[in-house]
Amino acid sequence: MTYNLTLVKHASQFGLILGATLSIFELMAYLLGILYAPMLGNIFLIVISMSVFFSTKKYRDEKLQGIISFKDAFKVGYLTCIIAGITWSVYLYFQYLFAPELFKTLSDMAHEVYNELYSGTKYEGMISGSSKLTFTPFLFAFSSFFTKMGIGGAILSLFLASLLKRNKNQIRKNNI
Repeated sequence: MTYNLTLVKHASQFGLILGATLSIFELMAYLLGILYAPMLGNIFLIVISMSVFFSTKKYRDEKLQGIISFKDAFKVGYLTCIIAGITWSVYLYFQYLFAPELFKTLSDMAHEVYNELYSGTKYEGMISGSSKLTFTPFLFAFSSFFTKMGIGGAILSLFLASLLKRNKNQIRKNNI
């Protein structure tokens, strides 16, 4: 029981720090007018990847004396992503709520993407009918959480867990 509590506490601390960092970067990009800069996504990816890597590595080295299973490495990484994603999504929700021009820009961009995907006529029928496709700040924040930190976090955590897993035999080989 203490073992799982330690894992959750560790991942929560790193996740909150990562979520706050992403929120601050997002706010700075918004204030500087570079929110849609192509390089910004790459910077976010690097920050997320490095944070999850160091979270998992630190947990392995400091809490488990250098030994961690693939499963536990995945748990630490993914929980770090989930906590960061929740923190970041709460920020995004309020950003979209209190910055109507940003929300309108994102909503227009989403409508353009759907219009291209559904070849105009099908999409026009979707938005003109009674089941009009509407976007809300909550929907945008949730979709960011789900795609970036839910799905993307799982993929990243799987990859990093395969790199960082280590058993007793691997430690013995390195010490010889």
